Amino acid sequence: MLLYLLRHGDADSSPLLADHERPLSMRGQKEIEGVARFLAVSKTTISLIVSSPLLRAQESSAIIQQSLQNAEILTSDSLVPGSNPTKLFVELSSRAEPAVLLVGHEPLLSVLISILISGSDASHIELKKGSLVCLAVQKPLQGGAGVLRWVLPVSFMQLATGP
Repeated sequence: MLLYLLRHGDADSSPLLADHERPLSMRGQKEIEGVARFLAVSKTTISLIVSSPLLRAQESSAIIQQSLQNAEILTSDSLVPGSNPTKLFVELSSRAEPAVLLVGHEPLLSVLISILISGSDASHIELKKGSLVCLAVQKPLQGGAGVLRWVLPVSFMQLATGP
């Protein structure tokens, strides 16, 4: 299975909003539109998007879904910051899709990557907002079951596809 991980785009930092209510900023929308263009231009096939329930991740997922054909969005509490990765691994291991995109937050995404490629949650990975990662993983998902294929910052995807 190919597992793509996307950190949501830049979010509104208004102190008047609760964390789960923070939408994408205009910059964040443009960042994720660049990711969506990259996925479309590279002819990446993703049949399932699994998103955190937080608003900025939901908005990022919706933008990506518009550029992918036949991609379904599921919301999972297993992608909320501070979640236990084991529950997400069980959820994903039961899926039949050959390629899944996870849309979530830091530091959880870095921890997931670290566990999948090394078996340890001692992450030394930094994902900037809008970064996209591709892992090849074997089922059942567990520590050390993945191979890091690539990591792309949002700036690269925007350069690759134009404004």
